Amino acid sequence: TWPYPVFDLFMGNFTPDALQARAVGNDQLCEAVFYSAEEDLIGGHIEEAKPLLQKAFSICPKTFIEFQGAVAELKRLQ
Repeated sequence: TWPYPVFDLFMGNFTPDALQARAVGNDQLCEAVFYSAEEDLIGGHIEEAKPLLQKAFSICPKTFIEFQGAVAELKRLQ
C-alpha cells in the first residue's frame, strides 16, 4: 500500500515509471512524480528531473510538502 512504493523506488525495486503507474489519484501521483524527480537528481540526471519537477509543480496541492520541494528544486536548478 501507499507510500511503500516510494520507498521501493529509492531501494531500486521500482523505476520512476513503475512508481507513477502504481499511484492512485492526484495526491499519490503528485508524490510519485516528485520523488521520481528526486531519484533522477540523486542519480545526476538533471535534465530528466526538470520536466518531472514542472509536473509536480503543476499537479501537487499547494499544501503538500512535495509542492514546496518542487518549487525549491526548480529555483535551485535555474
